[in-house]
Amino acid sequence: MEDHLEPETCRVHVYHGPGRHQTVKDVYNNEYDIVLTTFQTLALEVELVKSKNKKGFKKVKKEDRVKRVRKVGCRSLLDVKYRRVILDEAHIIRNRMTRAFAAVDEVVSDTKWCLTGTPFVNNTYDLQSLMQYLKSEPLMDIEVFNKYIGRPLKWRGDPVALGKLRVLMGVLCMRRTKDLLKDRLPPKEEIQHDITMAPAEKEVYDILFDSAKLLFEAMLAMNSNGDFVFKHYTHILESLLRLRQACTAAALVPEERVENSRQALKA
Repeated sequence: MEDHLEPETCRVHVYHGPGRHQTVKDVYNNEYDIVLTTFQTLALEVELVKSKNKKGFKKVKKEDRVKRVRKVGCRSLLDVKYRRVILDEAHIIRNRMTRAFAAVDEVVSDTKWCLTGTPFVNNTYDLQSLMQYLKSEPLMDIEVFNKYIGRPLKWRGDPVALGKLRVLMGVLCMRRTKDLLKDRLPPKEEIQHDITMAPAEKEVYDILFDSAKLLFEAMLAMNSNGDFVFKHYTHILESLLRLRQACTAAALVPEERVENSRQALKA
């Protein structure tokens, strides 16, 4: 806001911290133009019962919430109707079984935006959560999404369902590609520096590399078509993380992790 707006153009409020509830009435009475908060804070605002079902958390009915607001007044951000709500890093709500999703699904707004560089993280169901938040019919209904896109893609790799998904993304998404920014971006310049690691650093890197190679070969041997590797790919990602840390500074890698790799090589 400080970078792009003139001073005192908008009344900005950060809704966060232990005293945040004291400002809810000001938000409700339009004392602020922009309210900033976090997913974690918003998740604490939603009223939920303790049990879960297949569709996620059971929430208080909206009509009951409206009656409560009329009776006792505004007590949370979810009691406020907004002109526009923007989710930054919107893929955080991809899991519909989380409190964060339950909270944003309760938000009432004239306009809703999702900003994310990764609308898909694990599978197409990640996108359905965004559809439900946006109230984009008919795919905001999980059963409709499953019938026409989710299940056909998951079980058959259906090209028709994939085509529907591409049409959907083309209609709903505004993409900022490099082609749109090429006139404003500086020319790309690549400079390669070859660096010789110190002996102690090289030793740590070699141990991590050899153990990662051994792990990958063992996982690949579990299944010739690579299914076992894909199902346990997080172990590979963790190994790559440790190698990157070792390249930066060997001290970043926990000593226990290095010792475990050393013992794995001796086994």
